[in-house]
Amino acid sequence: MMKKIIILLISHLLLTAVACSEPFEPKLSGSLVGLYYASENTIADMKEKGITGLDDHTLLDALTAQDGYDITSSSIRADAEAEIYKFVSNNLTVLSVNGSYFMLGDANGGYGVVSTLLHDLDGDGINEIYFTYCTGEANKGRVGCYVQATASVLICETEFDTPLLAVATARGGLDLYAATVDYGKFAEDHINAQVNANEKISSLKLNEGMLTCE
Repeated sequence: MMKKIIILLISHLLLTAVACSEPFEPKLSGSLVGLYYASENTIADMKEKGITGLDDHTLLDALTAQDGYDITSSSIRADAEAEIYKFVSNNLTVLSVNGSYFMLGDANGGYGVVSTLLHDLDGDGINEIYFTYCTGEANKGRVGCYVQATASVLICETEFDTPLLAVATARGGLDLYAATVDYGKFAEDHINAQVNANEKISSLKLNEGMLTCE
């Protein structure tokens, strides 16, 4: 009996050692999926409370439930107890969290938000919600995050000539990759997308309330 226990313990240690020795592989692709409409109650609440960062009341008044899709990832929904909605007519993307609403990115045209990621970059033990988005007719790539600890949205001032994908590193950092965005048959809606990283072009830093690209 003792011999079997020793053998089992050795096997467990060997399996643990093998698992720990496996190289870290960054996730170089992502997807944006919108399967559900926003609810009428959610839209009504947005219009009543307003959306932080959105000053154009014409856009706000025009929002409808049938125009908005829930693109929340399972990790963001579970960890932050939040929802993210993207609207087909203008690619406006809105974060709903703790009864408040925040615009993610801008309302200047382009694809809008193309990827989201939950990550604790500043190491405070609380995950931020990162998002990359394309803005304007040229679809310039930018990145931002919602900081749960301060309930605020930060945008990196650097603008890139390509869509972006934020990729977690082995040491807990975040790298930015130039990316290809494929909407497939949903090209007109800019909702369901496959995003594939090409080459690394920058790294993100979050320090003292500032998000920077280096």
